[in-house]
Amino acid sequence: MMLFAGLSEVAGSPSVLIETDQQSLSIEQVRAILIEKYPAMEPLLKNSLAAVNQEYADGQQLVSESDEVAFIPPVSGG
Repeated sequence: MMLFAGLSEVAGSPSVLIETDQQSLSIEQVRAILIEKYPAMEPLLKNSLAAVNQEYADGQQLVSESDEVAFIPPVSGG
C-alpha cells in the first residue's frame, strides 16, 4: 500500500503492508485498518482519495492481495 505526503510521515514510510486472512477487502475496510494501526492518520485518511492499480476508486471497491492500493491526501498550496 502506498501512502503519500502526511500519511507517509505518520506511518514513517511511503508504503505499508496490511496482513489479513480475508481474500479481499473494500477500500473502506483498508482505511479502517490503517486508522486502527495509525490513529494519527485519521484526519488525513478520511479526506484522502483512494486509488487501486493507479486508478481512482470509491470506498466500496474490493481489493485483493495483488492490487496496488494508494491513499492520496488533499494537497494545499498556491
